[in-house]
Amino acid sequence: MLSTMRSLAGLLIAAALLLAGGGLQTTLLALRAQSEGFPTWMVGSLFSCYSLGFMAGCLNLPATIRAVGHIRVFAALAATTAAAALLYMLLIHPLAWMLLRAVNGFCLAGLSMVIESWLNDRADNRSRGRLLSIYRIVDLSAVTAGQLMLVIGNPAHHTLFAVISILVSFAVVPVALTRASAPAPVAEIKLDFARLYAVSPLAVATTFGCGLANGAYWALAPVFVRTHGLSPHNVAWFMGAAVVAGAFAQYPIGWFSDRFDRRAVLIGVTMAASLASLMLAHAGAGPTSWLFVAAAAFGCTTMPMYGLAIAHANDSAARGEFVRVSSGLLLAYAVGAVIGPMIAGVSMTRFGPSALFIHTGIIQAALAMFGLYRITQRRSRPAAEQSAFVGVPETSPEVFRLDPRAEELASPTP
Repeated sequence: MLSTMRSLAGLLIAAALLLAGGGLQTTLLALRAQSEGFPTWMVGSLFSCYSLGFMAGCLNLPATIRAVGHIRVFAALAATTAAAALLYMLLIHPLAWMLLRAVNGFCLAGLSMVIESWLNDRADNRSRGRLLSIYRIVDLSAVTAGQLMLVIGNPAHHTLFAVISILVSFAVVPVALTRASAPAPVAEIKLDFARLYAVSPLAVATTFGCGLANGAYWALAPVFVRTHGLSPHNVAWFMGAAVVAGAFAQYPIGWFSDRFDRRAVLIGVTMAASLASLMLAHAGAGPTSWLFVAAAAFGCTTMPMYGLAIAHANDSAARGEFVRVSSGLLLAYAVGAVIGPMIAGVSMTRFGPSALFIHTGIIQAALAMFGLYRITQRRSRPAAEQSAFVGVPETSPEVFRLDPRAEELASPTP
């Protein structure tokens, strides 16, 4: 395992740089767009455009990677992403920013595919689970670090955009200089939403609902905090609190879901998330510390939902369907992330900043009610027959090939 980690250190560093830059950029753009006078609904639409680009990248880039190779695609997409970070400063216009966000989503999907396919190619059945855990730690740590980088510059200036460009540019170095041979071709995504819904209606609804709620949160929570008169530094700590709390909560919640009816755990989490949303909707009127506590409660309850939905779907999937089912759920999440920020942005424009968390609370409550309905429609699966919970990131479909469940649930060899 140690030799494997040494050979993959450069890829993990590249992933950390990309994820830190991406985490910083999402929050920074929301703050800068607000200061430039963009309407709130348009700030939400920036994240929607990112999700549209992400879906397009997931569906179209596998063929490009097969045609020209991993390193060339990585270098081209990283160069485009770094340039886009600087173009935001040269083209301060809502339509230009929406186009650039779509380009960001397209590129980040491809960059994640390249890194994750390389990690998967170097993993074996003994190291796969540990490698995914390390990758998840890198993911969460880098996103948190990206949020906290807001404290080193003023969103109204060019500094932070330059930092993003530098981070992405440096990510190319370890990939371009690698001595490792190219991994196997990236798999095409074959979508069959009818089959996906037949496997698990609750998993489809949950991942779509996560996109609706969490997409709105990432797009507009910085606007919510700033509207309550807090500084960009407080925005950084607010966003970071949700990520850190969510990271720590995933595994205890996953542990419970592996030992009890996963649907009951999912219902409990969505109900708690709805309450956390209501806390946030009213927290702006209280002390700043209460706002951070509410953000942590929101992260604890919302971040595990996606992993719970993936695990629940694969409890009912046929052998050999793990990657296809999980990839379909990722795109269901992305579809929700296209729609959710737009709805939340319009609601905030009309009803005020607290409408963001009324929006997320309603979605989470609806998911809880749908879960209660689904329990009456299908028998409970014994815990011994459930697949294991794994906290997977929403990065690209390639991450599911790295997941140890892809091997465990593979079709048996005849």
